[in-house]
Amino acid sequence: MDLFGYLETCKYRYHLSAADIWSGFFPSTDPNYLKKVNEELDERELVLADLCVDNVHVWDSQPDVRERNYQNAQTYLKVADTLGARFMRVEVGRTHGQMRSSITLSCATRSTPNGHMTNGFWLASKTIGDLNAHGKI
Repeated sequence: MDLFGYLETCKYRYHLSAADIWSGFFPSTDPNYLKKVNEELDERELVLADLCVDNVHVWDSQPDVRERNYQNAQTYLKVADTLGARFMRVEVGRTHGQMRSSITLSCATRSTPNGHMTNGFWLASKTIGDLNAHGKI
């Protein structure tokens, strides 16, 4: 299933008003493709609740991987903003046997809880127990 089939399923099979999109659905981050995604979200009256992004984790022991991830993060922060995502979730990174964390980058281009409009991204973190250490993964 491609991204457009997923949006169709969200709206017409499950009758949802919001979608959670994973970066693996994007064959391209080209502005023309993102415009088409925006149009499809609008046509179905769907809000992009969350953009989950792989290959942007903050920590890696290899400098070249960290740089590549940084560049990917910059790209997907723009994608999240362009598509009106309420937040973008990324993994911090981990080493075997340690805690795993994810970071939520909230797009603050909308009204904040106190009613103010802001630009940029807010940062919040959530630590998740290392499921691998418990044989869950």
